[in-house]
Amino acid sequence: MVINISVTGRPFSGKTSLISSIYKALDASMPGYFRLPETEDFDALGKSWDNLKASASSSRSEFAVKFTGSDNSEIWEYDVLMKSGRDELTFCFQEDPEDTRDTKIFVAVIDTPLLMSGHEEASGVKEAVDVFTKALNDGGSRLLLVVPVKCEAYTRRDNREFLARISEAFSEVAELSRTEYRGRSAVAVIPVHTMGGAAFSEFLRDDGKISGEKFKRDKNVNFRPEFADQVMRFAVSFLIHDGAFKTEGKELNATVMKIASSAGLNDERFAILSGHELLEPNAPVKKSGGWKVAAMIAGLVVLAGAGYYAFVRMDRQKQAVIDESTRQAEEAASRAQQEIELARSSEQSAITERDDAMKEASTLLREKVQAEKRAERAEQLAGRYKSQNEALQAEIRKLRAELESVKSQLEEAGKKRKKFLGIF
Repeated sequence: MVINISVTGRPFSGKTSLISSIYKALDASMPGYFRLPETEDFDALGKSWDNLKASASSSRSEFAVKFTGSDNSEIWEYDVLMKSGRDELTFCFQEDPEDTRDTKIFVAVIDTPLLMSGHEEASGVKEAVDVFTKALNDGGSRLLLVVPVKCEAYTRRDNREFLARISEAFSEVAELSRTEYRGRSAVAVIPVHTMGGAAFSEFLRDDGKISGEKFKRDKNVNFRPEFADQVMRFAVSFLIHDGAFKTEGKELNATVMKIASSAGLNDERFAILSGHELLEPNAPVKKSGGWKVAAMIAGLVVLAGAGYYAFVRMDRQKQAVIDESTRQAEEAASRAQQEIELARSSEQSAITERDDAMKEASTLLREKVQAEKRAERAEQLAGRYKSQNEALQAEIRKLRAELESVKSQLEEAGKKRKKFLGIF
Protein backbone atom coordinates (compact mmCIF):
# COMPACT_ATOMS: atom_id res chain seq x y z
CA MET A 1 0.00 0.00 0.00
CA VAL A 2 1.36 3.43 -0.97
CA ILE A 3 0.42 6.70 0.79
CA ASN A 4 1.33 9.75 -1.31
CA ILE A 5 2.36 12.86 0.64
CA SER A 6 2.75 16.14 -1.26
CA VAL A 7 5.47 18.46 0.09
CA THR A 8 5.55 22.14 -0.90
CA GLY A 9 8.10 24.78 0.05
CA ARG A 10 10.43 27.28 -1.51
CA PRO A 11 14.09 26.35 -2.27
CA PHE A 12 16.30 26.19 0.86
CA SER A 13 13.24 26.19 3.13
CA GLY A 14 14.31 22.92 4.77
CA LYS A 15 12.22 20.25 2.99
CA THR A 16 14.99 17.65 2.89
CA SER A 17 15.93 18.42 6.49
CA LEU A 18 12.31 17.87 7.51
CA ILE A 19 12.04 14.48 5.74
CA SER A 20 15.28 13.27 7.32
CA SER A 21 14.08 14.50 10.74
CA ILE A 22 10.74 12.71 10.32
CA TYR A 23 12.49 9.43 9.56
CA LYS A 24 15.01 9.78 12.41
CA ALA A 25 12.24 10.66 14.91
CA LEU A 26 10.06 7.71 13.86
CA ASP A 27 12.99 5.30 13.88
CA ALA A 28 13.96 6.47 17.38
CA SER A 29 10.43 6.14 18.80
CA MET A 30 9.55 2.88 17.01
CA PRO A 31 12.86 1.12 16.19
CA GLY A 32 12.65 -1.70 13.69
CA TYR A 33 9.43 -0.56 12.00
CA PHE A 34 10.76 1.98 9.49
CA ARG A 35 13.54 1.96 6.93
CA LEU A 36 14.76 3.87 3.88
CA PRO A 37 15.52 2.18 0.55
CA GLU A 38 19.24 1.55 0.17
CA THR A 39 19.83 3.77 -2.86
CA GLU A 40 22.20 6.61 -3.66
CA ASP A 41 19.25 9.02 -3.85
CA PHE A 42 18.74 8.67 -0.11
CA ASP A 43 22.29 9.75 0.68
CA ALA A 44 20.86 13.28 0.59
CA LEU A 45 18.75 12.55 3.68
CA GLY A 46 21.74 11.21 5.61
CA LYS A 47 23.89 14.17 4.58
CA SER A 48 21.14 16.61 5.53
CA TRP A 49 20.85 15.03 9.00
CA ASP A 50 24.63 15.08 9.48
CA ASN A 51 24.80 18.74 8.41
CA LEU A 52 22.01 19.68 10.85
CA LYS A 53 23.74 17.88 13.68
CA ALA A 54 27.13 19.38 12.86
CA SER A 55 25.74 22.93 12.63
CA ALA A 56 23.82 22.70 15.91
CA SER A 57 26.65 20.95 17.80
CA SER A 58 29.76 22.71 16.50
CA SER A 59 31.98 25.00 18.54
CA ARG A 60 30.86 28.03 16.53
CA SER A 61 28.51 30.39 18.32
CA GLU A 62 26.74 31.26 15.06
CA PHE A 63 26.51 30.05 11.47
CA ALA A 64 24.81 31.10 8.23
CA VAL A 65 22.71 29.35 5.57
CA LYS A 66 22.76 30.99 2.14
CA PHE A 67 19.91 30.74 -0.37
CA THR A 68 22.32 30.28 -3.27
CA GLY A 69 25.13 27.94 -4.07
CA SER A 70 23.39 24.62 -4.85
CA ASP A 71 21.04 23.27 -7.48
CA ASN A 72 17.42 23.09 -6.29
CA SER A 73 15.85 22.51 -9.67
CA GLU A 74 15.66 18.72 -9.23
CA ILE A 75 12.27 17.35 -8.17
CA TRP A 76 12.75 14.57 -5.63
CA GLU A 77 10.67 11.70 -4.34
CA TYR A 78 11.54 9.98 -1.08
CA ASP A 79 10.03 6.77 0.32
CA VAL A 80 9.81 5.77 3.97
CA LEU A 81 8.93 2.09 4.24
CA MET A 82 7.09 0.57 7.20
CA LYS A 83 6.89 -3.17 7.62
CA SER A 84 4.62 -4.95 10.10
CA GLY A 85 4.54 -8.71 9.80
CA ARG A 86 3.63 -9.62 6.24
CA ASP A 87 2.19 -6.16 5.50
CA GLU A 88 4.19 -3.32 4.07
CA LEU A 89 3.26 0.35 3.87
CA THR A 90 5.12 2.97 1.83
CA PHE A 91 4.92 6.69 2.62
CA CYS A 92 5.98 8.46 -0.58
CA PHE A 93 7.07 12.09 -0.02
CA GLN A 94 6.85 13.97 -3.33
CA GLU A 95 8.02 17.51 -3.95
CA ASP A 96 5.34 19.51 -5.78
CA PRO A 97 3.74 16.62 -7.74
CA GLU A 98 1.86 17.71 -10.86
CA ASP A 99 -1.09 15.38 -10.23
CA THR A 100 -2.47 15.31 -6.66
CA ARG A 101 -5.80 13.58 -7.31
CA ASP A 102 -4.55 10.45 -5.51
CA THR A 103 -2.96 12.46 -2.70
CA LYS A 104 -4.76 13.00 0.61
CA ILE A 105 -1.90 14.38 2.73
CA PHE A 106 -0.30 17.76 1.98
CA VAL A 107 2.70 19.10 3.92
CA ALA A 108 3.48 22.81 3.62
CA VAL A 109 7.06 23.57 4.72
CA ILE A 110 7.12 27.22 5.83
CA ASP A 111 10.27 29.31 6.32
CA THR A 112 9.29 30.84 9.67
CA PRO A 113 11.78 33.77 9.78
CA LEU A 114 10.57 34.99 6.37
CA LEU A 115 6.90 34.70 7.37
CA MET A 116 7.32 36.37 10.77
CA SER A 117 9.32 39.25 9.27
CA GLY A 118 6.57 40.10 6.77
CA HIS A 119 7.90 38.22 3.70
CA GLU A 120 4.88 35.94 3.32
CA GLU A 121 5.24 35.59 -0.45
CA ALA A 122 8.78 34.18 -0.06
CA SER A 123 7.96 31.95 2.92
CA GLY A 124 6.03 29.29 0.95
CA VAL A 125 2.49 30.16 2.10
CA LYS A 126 1.07 31.04 -1.33
CA GLU A 127 2.28 27.84 -3.01
CA ALA A 128 0.80 25.73 -0.20
CA VAL A 129 -2.57 27.53 -0.29
CA ASP A 130 -2.81 27.21 -4.09
CA VAL A 131 -1.98 23.49 -4.12
CA PHE A 132 -4.36 22.61 -1.27
CA THR A 133 -7.23 24.70 -2.65
CA LYS A 134 -6.89 22.94 -6.00
CA ALA A 135 -6.88 19.57 -4.23
CA LEU A 136 -10.07 20.46 -2.34
CA ASN A 137 -11.75 21.35 -5.63
CA ASP A 138 -10.73 17.96 -7.05
CA GLY A 139 -12.94 16.31 -4.42
CA GLY A 140 -12.25 13.65 -1.82
CA SER A 141 -10.86 14.01 1.68
CA ARG A 142 -7.75 16.11 2.27
CA LEU A 143 -5.40 17.04 5.13
CA LEU A 144 -3.08 20.05 5.11
CA LEU A 145 -0.23 19.94 7.64
CA VAL A 146 1.38 23.37 7.95
CA VAL A 147 4.94 22.74 9.15
CA PRO A 148 6.90 25.87 10.15
CA VAL A 149 10.63 25.09 10.35
CA LYS A 150 13.51 27.22 11.69
CA CYS A 151 10.98 28.33 14.30
CA GLU A 152 12.96 27.82 17.53
CA ALA A 153 13.39 31.59 18.04
CA TYR A 154 9.61 32.06 18.01
CA THR A 155 8.13 28.98 19.70
CA ARG A 156 10.37 29.44 22.74
CA ARG A 157 9.54 33.12 23.08
CA ASP A 158 5.91 34.10 22.39
CA ASN A 159 4.11 31.10 20.93
CA ARG A 160 0.81 33.02 20.91
CA GLU A 161 2.00 35.58 18.36
CA PHE A 162 3.66 32.84 16.31
CA LEU A 163 0.52 30.65 16.05
CA ALA A 164 -1.68 33.69 15.40
CA ARG A 165 0.51 34.66 12.43
CA ILE A 166 0.41 31.13 10.99
CA SER A 167 -3.38 30.95 11.48
CA GLU A 168 -3.82 34.27 9.71
CA ALA A 169 -1.69 33.17 6.75
CA PHE A 170 -3.79 30.01 6.28
CA SER A 171 -7.18 31.43 7.26
CA GLU A 172 -8.47 31.06 3.67
CA VAL A 173 -8.09 27.27 3.43
CA ALA A 174 -9.08 26.83 7.09
CA GLU A 175 -12.37 28.62 6.38
CA LEU A 176 -13.00 26.46 3.31
CA SER A 177 -12.34 23.38 5.42
CA ARG A 178 -14.84 24.57 8.05
CA THR A 179 -17.61 25.45 5.58
CA GLU A 180 -17.73 24.24 1.98
CA TYR A 181 -15.55 21.18 2.60
CA ARG A 182 -16.63 20.51 6.17
CA GLY A 183 -16.44 16.90 7.25
CA ARG A 184 -13.83 15.85 4.69
CA SER A 185 -10.88 18.20 5.19
CA ALA A 186 -8.68 19.38 8.05
CA VAL A 187 -5.87 21.89 8.58
CA ALA A 188 -3.30 21.58 11.39
CA VAL A 189 -0.15 23.49 12.35
CA ILE A 190 2.85 21.46 13.55
CA PRO A 191 5.99 23.52 14.30
CA VAL A 192 9.11 21.37 13.92
CA HIS A 193 12.52 22.01 15.44
CA THR A 194 14.88 20.32 12.99
CA MET A 195 17.91 21.48 15.01
CA GLY A 196 16.59 22.56 18.40
CA GLY A 197 19.99 23.86 19.48
CA ALA A 198 20.10 26.88 17.18
CA ALA A 199 17.75 29.82 16.63
CA PHE A 200 17.35 32.34 13.81
CA SER A 201 19.01 35.69 14.60
CA GLU A 202 19.10 37.81 11.43
CA PHE A 203 19.01 37.80 7.62
CA LEU A 204 22.02 37.93 5.32
CA ARG A 205 21.65 40.61 2.66
CA ASP A 206 23.32 41.17 -0.70
CA ASP A 207 22.67 44.53 -2.39
CA GLY A 208 19.69 45.05 -0.10
CA LYS A 209 18.10 41.67 -0.94
CA ILE A 210 17.82 38.75 1.47
CA SER A 211 20.42 36.16 0.46
CA GLY A 212 20.42 33.88 3.50
CA GLU A 213 19.79 33.45 7.20
CA LYS A 214 22.08 33.55 10.23
CA PHE A 215 21.55 31.34 13.28
CA LYS A 216 22.95 31.47 16.81
CA ARG A 217 23.72 28.29 18.73
CA ASP A 218 22.41 27.67 22.20
CA LYS A 219 25.49 26.55 24.11
CA ASN A 220 23.32 24.87 26.75
CA VAL A 221 21.19 22.79 24.34
CA ASN A 222 23.21 21.70 21.28
CA PHE A 223 21.42 19.33 18.86
CA ARG A 224 17.85 18.59 20.01
CA PRO A 225 15.30 17.97 17.20
CA GLU A 226 11.66 18.02 18.28
CA PHE A 227 8.16 17.24 16.95
CA ALA A 228 9.15 15.88 13.49
CA ASP A 229 7.41 12.55 14.16
CA GLN A 230 4.13 14.43 14.75
CA VAL A 231 3.85 15.12 11.02
CA MET A 232 3.43 11.40 10.33
CA ARG A 233 1.30 10.80 13.44
CA PHE A 234 -1.25 13.46 12.46
CA ALA A 235 -1.29 12.13 8.89
CA VAL A 236 -1.92 8.54 10.01
CA SER A 237 -4.69 9.70 12.40
CA PHE A 238 -6.46 11.36 9.46
CA LEU A 239 -6.02 8.28 7.24
CA ILE A 240 -7.46 6.01 9.93
CA HIS A 241 -10.59 8.14 10.11
CA ASP A 242 -10.76 8.22 6.32
CA GLY A 243 -10.81 4.42 6.25
CA ALA A 244 -7.54 4.04 4.35
CA PHE A 245 -6.50 0.93 6.28
CA LYS A 246 -9.83 -0.87 6.65
CA THR A 247 -8.91 -3.53 4.07
CA GLU A 248 -5.40 -4.08 5.44
CA GLY A 249 -4.21 -6.86 7.74
CA LYS A 250 -4.64 -6.81 11.51
CA GLU A 251 -0.91 -6.38 12.17
CA LEU A 252 -0.66 -3.32 9.96
CA ASN A 253 -3.80 -1.81 11.50
CA ALA A 254 -2.34 -2.35 14.98
CA THR A 255 0.88 -0.63 13.92
CA VAL A 256 -0.78 2.44 12.40
CA MET A 257 -2.94 2.78 15.52
CA LYS A 258 0.26 2.75 17.54
CA ILE A 259 1.60 5.60 15.40
CA ALA A 260 -1.61 7.63 15.70
CA SER A 261 -1.98 7.10 19.45
CA SER A 262 0.96 9.44 20.12
CA ALA A 263 -0.35 12.32 18.00
CA GLY A 264 -0.31 15.55 20.01
CA LEU A 265 -3.90 16.52 19.23
CA ASN A 266 -4.32 18.30 22.57
CA ASP A 267 -0.80 19.68 22.80
CA GLU A 268 -0.94 23.48 23.06
CA ARG A 269 2.26 23.75 21.02
CA PHE A 270 0.26 22.62 17.95
CA ALA A 271 -2.88 24.18 16.47
CA ILE A 272 -5.78 22.53 14.67
CA LEU A 273 -7.35 25.24 12.52
CA SER A 274 -10.20 23.03 11.28
CA GLY A 275 -11.37 19.41 11.15
CA HIS A 276 -10.38 18.40 14.67
CA GLU A 277 -12.85 15.50 14.56
CA LEU A 278 -11.10 14.09 11.46
CA LEU A 279 -7.81 13.78 13.32
CA GLU A 280 -9.01 11.74 16.29
CA PRO A 281 -7.54 8.23 15.81
CA ASN A 282 -10.43 6.59 17.73
CA ALA A 283 -13.23 8.39 15.86
CA PRO A 284 -15.48 6.13 13.75
CA VAL A 285 -14.24 5.59 10.22
CA LYS A 286 -16.32 6.29 7.14
CA LYS A 287 -19.29 3.97 6.66
CA SER A 288 -19.65 1.60 3.72
CA GLY A 289 -21.32 2.60 0.46
CA GLY A 290 -24.41 0.44 1.25
CA TRP A 291 -24.98 2.38 4.47
CA LYS A 292 -24.80 5.64 2.52
CA VAL A 293 -27.42 4.43 -0.01
CA ALA A 294 -29.78 3.39 2.78
CA ALA A 295 -29.30 6.75 4.46
CA MET A 296 -30.07 8.59 1.21
CA ILE A 297 -33.29 6.60 0.69
CA ALA A 298 -34.42 7.26 4.26
CA GLY A 299 -33.64 10.95 3.77
CA LEU A 300 -35.71 11.09 0.60
CA VAL A 301 -38.68 9.49 2.37
CA VAL A 302 -38.49 12.10 5.12
CA LEU A 303 -38.10 14.97 2.69
CA ALA A 304 -41.14 13.76 0.74
CA GLY A 305 -43.41 14.44 3.73
CA ALA A 306 -45.62 17.46 4.21
CA GLY A 307 -43.17 19.05 6.65
CA TYR A 308 -40.36 19.34 4.10
CA TYR A 309 -39.92 23.12 4.06
CA ALA A 310 -40.25 23.53 7.81
CA PHE A 311 -37.78 20.71 8.30
CA VAL A 312 -35.21 22.25 5.96
CA ARG A 313 -35.58 25.68 7.51
CA MET A 314 -35.28 24.36 11.05
CA ASP A 315 -32.33 22.19 10.07
CA ARG A 316 -30.53 25.16 8.56
CA GLN A 317 -31.20 27.24 11.65
CA LYS A 318 -29.87 24.46 13.85
CA GLN A 319 -26.83 24.07 11.63
CA ALA A 320 -26.21 27.82 11.75
CA VAL A 321 -26.38 27.74 15.54
CA ILE A 322 -24.07 24.72 15.63
CA ASP A 323 -21.62 26.40 13.24
CA GLU A 324 -21.61 29.58 15.28
CA SER A 325 -21.19 27.66 18.54
CA THR A 326 -18.39 25.65 17.00
CA ARG A 327 -16.69 28.80 15.75
CA GLN A 328 -16.97 30.47 19.16
CA ALA A 329 -15.71 27.33 20.90
CA GLU A 330 -12.75 27.15 18.52
CA GLU A 331 -11.97 30.82 19.10
CA ALA A 332 -12.24 30.38 22.87
CA ALA A 333 -10.02 27.30 22.72
CA SER A 334 -7.52 29.18 20.57
CA ARG A 335 -7.45 32.11 23.03
CA ALA A 336 -7.06 29.72 25.96
CA GLN A 337 -4.27 27.93 24.16
CA GLN A 338 -2.52 31.19 23.44
CA GLU A 339 -2.85 32.29 27.09
CA ILE A 340 -1.45 28.97 28.26
CA GLU A 341 1.46 29.26 25.88
CA LEU A 342 2.14 32.83 27.02
CA ALA A 343 2.13 31.65 30.64
CA ARG A 344 4.48 28.80 29.75
CA SER A 345 6.76 31.24 27.94
CA SER A 346 6.73 33.63 30.92
CA GLU A 347 7.42 30.75 33.29
CA GLN A 348 10.31 29.59 31.13
CA SER A 349 11.70 33.14 31.01
CA ALA A 350 11.45 33.37 34.81
CA ILE A 351 13.21 30.01 35.19
CA THR A 352 15.95 31.13 32.80
CA GLU A 353 16.40 34.42 34.69
CA ARG A 354 16.48 32.54 38.01
CA ASP A 355 19.10 30.12 36.68
CA ASP A 356 21.19 33.01 35.33
CA ALA A 357 20.94 34.81 38.69
CA MET A 358 21.99 31.65 40.55
CA LYS A 359 24.94 31.20 38.21
CA GLU A 360 25.96 34.83 38.72
CA ALA A 361 25.60 34.51 42.51
CA SER A 362 27.69 31.34 42.45
CA THR A 363 30.38 33.13 40.43
CA LEU A 364 30.40 36.10 42.82
CA LEU A 365 30.63 33.74 45.82
CA ARG A 366 33.65 32.01 44.30
CA GLU A 367 35.27 35.38 43.60
CA LYS A 368 34.55 36.50 47.20
CA VAL A 369 36.18 33.35 48.65
CA GLN A 370 39.20 33.81 46.38
CA ALA A 371 39.50 37.49 47.39
CA GLU A 372 39.34 36.56 51.08
CA LYS A 373 42.12 34.00 50.58
CA ARG A 374 44.27 36.59 48.78
CA ALA A 375 43.65 39.10 51.59
CA GLU A 376 44.61 36.51 54.23
CA ARG A 377 47.87 35.75 52.38
CA ALA A 378 48.59 39.47 52.09
CA GLU A 379 48.09 39.91 55.85
CA GLN A 380 50.41 37.01 56.55
CA LEU A 381 53.08 38.51 54.28
CA ALA A 382 52.60 41.93 55.86
CA GLY A 383 53.03 40.42 59.33
CA ARG A 384 56.14 38.60 58.21
CA TYR A 385 57.60 41.76 56.65
CA LYS A 386 56.73 43.74 59.81
CA SER A 387 58.61 41.28 62.04
CA GLN A 388 61.61 41.37 59.71
CA ASN A 389 61.50 45.17 59.66
CA GLU A 390 61.44 45.37 63.47
CA ALA A 391 64.41 43.01 63.67
CA LEU A 392 66.31 45.17 61.17
CA GLN A 393 65.50 48.32 63.13
CA ALA A 394 66.80 46.69 66.34
CA GLU A 395 69.98 45.62 64.53
CA ILE A 396 70.43 49.17 63.21
CA ARG A 397 70.02 50.62 66.72
CA LYS A 398 72.55 48.11 68.06
CA LEU A 399 75.07 49.00 65.33
CA ARG A 400 74.58 52.72 66.00
CA ALA A 401 75.22 52.14 69.71
CA GLU A 402 78.37 50.22 68.87
CA LEU A 403 79.41 53.01 66.51
CA GLU A 404 78.92 55.62 69.24
CA SER A 405 80.99 53.50 71.63
CA VAL A 406 83.81 53.22 69.11
CA LYS A 407 83.71 56.99 68.52
CA SER A 408 83.93 57.63 72.29
CA GLN A 409 86.88 55.30 72.57
CA LEU A 410 88.61 57.05 69.67
CA GLU A 411 88.10 60.45 71.26
CA GLU A 412 89.48 59.18 74.58
CA ALA A 413 92.45 57.69 72.79
CA GLY A 414 93.05 61.05 71.03
CA LYS A 415 93.04 62.94 74.28
CA LYS A 416 95.53 60.54 75.84
CA ARG A 417 97.78 60.86 72.76
CA LYS A 418 97.81 64.66 73.00
CA LYS A 419 98.61 64.50 76.71
CA PHE A 420 101.39 62.04 76.08
CA LEU A 421 102.94 64.23 73.36
CA GLY A 422 102.76 67.27 75.67
CA ILE A 423 104.98 65.66 78.26
CA PHE A 424 107.70 65.26 75.76
